[in-house]
Amino acid sequence: MKQKYSIVRDGKEENLIIREYGELDKDILFLLCEETFPAETVKAAIQGGKAALVTALRTQNMYPPGGYADRIAEAVIQIYDTGQKESVDIFFDDKELLAQYQEDDDSLGSLEEDVDVDVDGDDDDDDDLDNLLEDEDIEGIKKSGLKVNDDDAEPEDGDA
Repeated sequence: MKQKYSIVRDGKEENLIIREYGELDKDILFLLCEETFPAETVKAAIQGGKAALVTALRTQNMYPPGGYADRIAEAVIQIYDTGQKESVDIFFDDKELLAQYQEDDDSLGSLEEDVDVDVDGDDDDDDDLDNLLEDEDIEGIKKSGLKVNDDDAEPEDGDA
């Protein structure tokens, strides 16, 4: 998916507005999210460094990946420090982000080495699970099963 982040400093109050757009249809960008940040918050975060600024700019509704967040933070710093520009548009393509991860085969290899999956179920760690539950807990689980009302088991008219 292609994305665009429009970063605008409100000239009057100097608040920061970030709009996130996503390509939901070929070559057409739709507004996905808009966040407004008070100027004092942004300026204080800039003083704390880029990591502090990234943390301040991420919200529940807008949480860009690390590389995107770094470029957004750099643009915000540029807007507030130089004062020359009031807005910047940054474009991203997720294909480029995925290509970065695929190029780094060493990191993927190390991830595969760290993962130890037992697909056949012959793992000795099963004893640890058994030790967590007492025998009466296991019996209680076995007795409580899913009960289906016979009336609900038949499909209703038109549901077949």
